[in-house]
Amino acid sequence: MSVSDLKKDSLKFLLHYTQTYGDIVHYRAESWLVILVNHPNYIKHVLQEKHHNYTKEGTPDLMMLKPMLGEGLMTSEGDSWFQQRRLIQPAFHRERIEAFSTTITDATQSMLQQWKLIADRDKPLEIAEEMTRLTLQVVAQVLFGVDLNCEADNFGQSVGVINECMAHFDPNNQDQLREFREAMTTLNRLVYKIIQERRCQNEDKRDLLSMMMLATDEKTQEKMSDRHLQEQIFTLLMAGHETTAKALTWTLYLLDQHPVVAKQLQDELATVLKGRIPTYQDLPNLTYTWMVIQESMRLYTPVWMMSRLCRADDEIGGYHIPANALVLISPYAMHRHPGFWQEPEQFNPERFRPEAVAERLPYTYLPFSGGQRQCIGLTLARVETHLVLATLAQQYQLRLIPDHAVEPEALVTLRPHFGLPMTVHSL
Repeated sequence: MSVSDLKKDSLKFLLHYTQTYGDIVHYRAESWLVILVNHPNYIKHVLQEKHHNYTKEGTPDLMMLKPMLGEGLMTSEGDSWFQQRRLIQPAFHRERIEAFSTTITDATQSMLQQWKLIADRDKPLEIAEEMTRLTLQVVAQVLFGVDLNCEADNFGQSVGVINECMAHFDPNNQDQLREFREAMTTLNRLVYKIIQERRCQNEDKRDLLSMMMLATDEKTQEKMSDRHLQEQIFTLLMAGHETTAKALTWTLYLLDQHPVVAKQLQDELATVLKGRIPTYQDLPNLTYTWMVIQESMRLYTPVWMMSRLCRADDEIGGYHIPANALVLISPYAMHRHPGFWQEPEQFNPERFRPEAVAERLPYTYLPFSGGQRQCIGLTLARVETHLVLATLAQQYQLRLIPDHAVEPEALVTLRPHFGLPMTVHSL
């Protein structure tokens, strides 16, 4: 396998190189000297211990995202990032997420009401689309007090188009460029609609949107422009739904493939909940449910790759890292490292028993990244996946349609390449 195979099958390339050549691999890709690190201590060095020396600025990932996300939280650096994070962080405090837990279960119940129409009729649903629609509605309501309703489909479809274009970008493909521009126009229209409707209401709803609209720049004392608001809302809608949707999608697939695990999950739900809708207070008692989700995110990590640019010469594990080297970290590869995970390709939620987790090195498991740039929405993602799965798995079992191929595809996030059509069966 050569570097030319990277774009053809990134996941196989990563596993081949790390498992063949070790925990630090370097290669040339176009004009880049690329260094792939795949050991918890090396990852900790980049993301935590020496994070000031490893920046997102100038990486191919960031250059690709900036035209879409502008100077939002995900793409900014330095003081700009710090100020944005400080402004946005309170919206993700645990107390606020707890207050919105019924929003999550209500949205899930609404989705399941629609599923009743096709349950037990062998009519398949595209589960990836269902999870995208659900998580979009949740994040829009929780963060911005907005009911996307039918617009969730338009938003989700446009995000899908953009993911495709970004993963397989060809500047000479005019059809692709046209599709990208049309998708961006749709997304911008939806986000500006959110801003204008809130401005017309002229009301402080004490949600993140109101917080951002009322915030003033420390230096200029000016409020956010509509353009800056648009970039922030767009970033948070994208990041707040995409990874959660993929985590739920892969979890539902794995439960279908592992009926013993599914039975143990259903037994826990029956014992703890006894048929009622889960609440935030139930989550500490739904331990196996959370173990299932964690193991799913180990095998099919939604954020499968992250990159940093080395600012100044450094050393990792005895290897020289020159300035301007592109350092790659792949949770997908790290989560399959045979030195840290026994039988890494097997789906085994028991890996996440508390005693097993306590023995594991930090950064062996990093579905939400780590260090200073750890996902700001980590708590929301955990609570949302936990509540959605606990609500759904009490009522329905999903089955993959026969002979449907399921393969992970590495776009911006990790998705089922051929979709995930599943039939819905009442329990």
